[in-house]
Amino acid sequence: MTEAQYFPTTIDNPNNPLVDWDAWFAYENANGHQTLQLIDKYYFGSSNVSESLDDFMWNDAVDTILNYFPWYIKVKKDTQIKPVPIKIVQDLMKMSKKEA
Repeated sequence: MTEAQYFPTTIDNPNNPLVDWDAWFAYENANGHQTLQLIDKYYFGSSNVSESLDDFMWNDAVDTILNYFPWYIKVKKDTQIKPVPIKIVQDLMKMSKKEA
């Protein structure tokens, strides 16, 4: 896969994973988010496929996460993130569990 053009992140995380991975990851862990687990679940990339197909599979995984989990956004390197309070994310997660 070429360098990720887009990456999913929760709407409360003030850090861009494509710019400051360490700060983004620390926030993820501190708040119990599971973005990397979701990527692992939906991204079926492989070094055995063409780069364009792998890029397609990455983008499809990111879009799938956004479709299923409304507290995620897709960011790129130059995205200026305006985080919402974590309480909003927690409420969305609770509502999602009730609907399941």
